[in-house]
Amino acid sequence: HLAEDAPDQVILDVDELARDHEFYTVTGLTVSTDGHLLAYGEDTLSREIYTLRIRNLKTGQWLDEAIENTAGDYAWANDNRTLFYVTGDPVTLRPDRIYRHRLGDDPANDQLVYHETDPGFSVSVEKSRDDRWIILGASATLSDEFWLIGADVPDEKPRCILARRPGHEYTVE
Repeated sequence: HLAEDAPDQVILDVDELARDHEFYTVTGLTVSTDGHLLAYGEDTLSREIYTLRIRNLKTGQWLDEAIENTAGDYAWANDNRTLFYVTGDPVTLRPDRIYRHRLGDDPANDQLVYHETDPGFSVSVEKSRDDRWIILGASATLSDEFWLIGADVPDEKPRCILARRPGHEYTVE
């Protein structure tokens, strides 16, 4: 936590990042549990196809890792080195896959955690308010389904909270 009299600190200068691009936007700004790393998605094509970037907030340095073609949803596990992210179908752009990435690993080896095959559903990932859970979601117009992964054990298999049923919507926080 910062003291009330601490000076303001710019953690991401979007104007500077956008300088060499005709179009530029960011989404999904997500800070690691320890407050040292910022993950976010950048889109330079105006297609809502994001490249995941990571910045060390303590040093100001950018990590070499960049993960292409994400959908802009990110969630850090409590180990501060595991990051969950969503990708979309390459043709329809529907968010349909959730992956697990370890800092320092080749993104080509990231583990697929969930793949939604029903074209009526889109997936999402977020962290619970109490930082205990990674929440995986699949939602359609009138139906939802959610799974949990313990934020302290990011390698565990997702556990379904309540299976989807037509006409049954719910949410998890």
